[in-house]
Amino acid sequence: NFVKNYHTSEYPNFKKMTQEKIGYIKVNLDFPGSTFIQECLDLFELRKPFTYSKHQELDTVEGWNGVILADNGRSRATPMSNAPKLTKWFKEHPCFDFSDHMNTRIHIHYLEPNCYIPLHQDYDTDTLKGLNFAVTQPKDCKFYVDEYGVIPFEQPGDVFLCQIGKQHCVYNNSDEMRI
Repeated sequence: NFVKNYHTSEYPNFKKMTQEKIGYIKVNLDFPGSTFIQECLDLFELRKPFTYSKHQELDTVEGWNGVILADNGRSRATPMSNAPKLTKWFKEHPCFDFSDHMNTRIHIHYLEPNCYIPLHQDYDTDTLKGLNFAVTQPKDCKFYVDEYGVIPFEQPGDVFLCQIGKQHCVYNNSDEMRI
C-alpha cells in the first residue's frame, strides 16, 4: 500500500499487460541490494518465523523466518531505526510513501541454505502486488508461481513485482542464505 500511484498513461503497454495474465514484472529501481547485506545480517538474531499469510495459516518451516521493520508499535515489529541504511533508501526513494507509519513496513525474509518457503497464497484473487527485492540471490534459489513458473531473479538488487494471488513458493537449493 505504500507504493505511490502512477497514471497508466506513463506505461504504454499497461492495457496489454492487464488484459494478459502475467506472473511478474521486473522493476528497475536501482536497488543496491549488496549495500544492505551486513545490516540485514545484523538483524538475523531478531528473526521470527512466518506462520501466516492474509488467507491461510502456515506451518512453521525450519530455515524460513524474518524481521518486519515497522514503527507501528505492534508486537511483531522491529523498529525501523534498527536498519538505518535500508530504511533511509526506502524513505528517500520517490516511489515509496512512508507517511502512514501504522501501515508501512519492510519485511526482511531469511531463507537459509537448502530450505524453502512453503506453497502459499497471499490474496484470494490474481494480484500482481508483491514487490520482492533481492538483497542476496544465490544461483540455485528459485521463486515459483503457479501457472507462471520461475521468476527470473539473477543477482542482488533485482526487484520484481510478483503475482502473489496465486500459489507460490521459494526453494533455496544453494549453500548461501537468500535475503
